[in-house]
Amino acid sequence: MPGYGKITTRIFNLDPITEFDAVLTGLRLGKRGHEATYAEIIDALEEAEDTARRAHALWCHAKVALESFEIDATVSESAMLTNARTALAQQKAVDSGVSVAQAAVEAYAKTHNVDEYRDLAVRRQKAKRTTDHLEQLAAIWRDRRRTLETMANRVR
Repeated sequence: MPGYGKITTRIFNLDPITEFDAVLTGLRLGKRGHEATYAEIIDALEEAEDTARRAHALWCHAKVALESFEIDATVSESAMLTNARTALAQQKAVDSGVSVAQAAVEAYAKTHNVDEYRDLAVRRQKAKRTTDHLEQLAAIWRDRRRTLETMANRVR
């Protein structure tokens, strides 16, 4: 699809920290809604529309980062499982010649790589929860834009 690559590049060419700060700090209107003039509401509405788009792009960015993390984590986990399977197979070959069960491989890998497994599990949860949080921020901005639009229609 011509041009799609350029769109993808533009969407994902962002600084997550800068965007996150902008999305968080922009939630403050500066005064109470009932004290705002029509012009201030319209300005806030325009800002909310821009920030809602930024929040959504940040959420998309987080979803891709989560997927990237999952790929890397799977590679690390696979390496640990392969090493565990090899070690158990060597033990079983000496002991009885019986094949190794997957549950035994996983248990061996986890008990012999406790810190790495814990680190992966915590990082996985943080990545998922960050993505969930950014999804909620995008929803807050959508709602904020709708609220300001309603306010502007009532003030007219």
